[in-house]
Amino acid sequence: MSLAGNKVTGELQRINLADLAVNAQKLEDLAVEAGKLAPSSVTATKIANLAVGTAAIANAAITNAKIGNLAVDTAQIANAAIDSAKIANLAVGTAAVQDAAIVNAKINNLAVTDAKIQDVTAAKITTGTLLATETITREGVIRAVDDINTPTVQTGIGPATFGTATTYLMWAYNGTDRTFSVDELGNVSVTGSITIAAGSTGVANLSDAGTLAGKNSADWDTEVAGTGKPADDATVGAVWGSNISGQPAASVLENSFNTASSVGADPSGSASDAEAAAKDYTDAVVKKLATNAYAGTVDADGYATGDKVPSLIFELFGTSSWPESYGGVVTHWYAAERATQICFGTSGDVEYTREVHPGSYPNWSSWKKKEVYNSSDVNSLLTLNGPAQAGADVTDYAAAAATAQQNADDAQTLLRVTRTSVSSND
Repeated sequence: MSLAGNKVTGELQRINLADLAVNAQKLEDLAVEAGKLAPSSVTATKIANLAVGTAAIANAAITNAKIGNLAVDTAQIANAAIDSAKIANLAVGTAAVQDAAIVNAKINNLAVTDAKIQDVTAAKITTGTLLATETITREGVIRAVDDINTPTVQTGIGPATFGTATTYLMWAYNGTDRTFSVDELGNVSVTGSITIAAGSTGVANLSDAGTLAGKNSADWDTEVAGTGKPADDATVGAVWGSNISGQPAASVLENSFNTASSVGADPSGSASDAEAAAKDYTDAVVKKLATNAYAGTVDADGYATGDKVPSLIFELFGTSSWPESYGGVVTHWYAAERATQICFGTSGDVEYTREVHPGSYPNWSSWKKKEVYNSSDVNSLLTLNGPAQAGADVTDYAAAAATAQQNADDAQTLLRVTRTSVSSND
């Protein structure tokens, strides 16, 4: 039916409208109300792109039920067309937000609070300086290492035991053992040296530092005290010739105190008395050397000057250059080129003597062997040299008596000579 040139009055039914007969030009603004549209009758294909502006839509006219799922894409929405007033509270869920869609520029400063953060991994923190104005509490270990891939040398804050029963809260480790640590009780352990730089107050400020801490020197009279303090200018416990520097020669030291008063002589007495007392002291010097100090073949000039003392002794042990292999040697030096030397064996009843004097120096005389007899030896000698043993005619009493007397005199003479020899060599 053609309606050309005719005015249609009354209700215009859908069956009276040809497909696509009503276009945008045929509709006045706001002419089509929501009540005139059947549900789902306006589809995306019926609306041209950007054909419906905001002015053509009454407020709240398009409800959720009027829009099909995914019917409105970004091409149908003008820039800035959707403001916060158009989005209901909680209307946008996580499913409606594409991954990585919210970038840094879309988040206001201070918009993300602590309650909004669940976990932050190290990968989410940009390399650089991490500043903290509040306490950081973390149950774990913070480490600094020499090599992130194969850490060996490292230092850290946090509980570590290093295979011991002690827990350390601060520590340094060199790959083998701790070099620095502070345990839970506050005990500090350091391996290596502690350097206090010049100009610092250093050790003197330690609470348990003594009065001499930090001083390079101390006054002997006013600052050094205690029961172990030695006398002034004393060297206590030092070994002669080893850790005493600047000591005088032995001969000077040995005779430096040989004065009359030092040996007990009365300085108020005669000079000869004091001199005699000092000489007695000097003559009494005895020096002992190490075992086998000199060989028996050494001439007199082979003896050190310091060893030419009034009595020089040393032990013999397993040597072959002396008359006895075991025993001792005593040498009495009366002057630089005059001495008597005695060699004793271990049996005690045999001795050897020799001498040197300026006329023969440095050659020693030949050894002379002396045997020492005791009283029992003399009695045996008297018995063996009785009248009968001597071949006397014992029937002649007078002759026997004379022979016995002569033997007795000879024995006594021998005894006196022996005793004289012993006493002169003591």
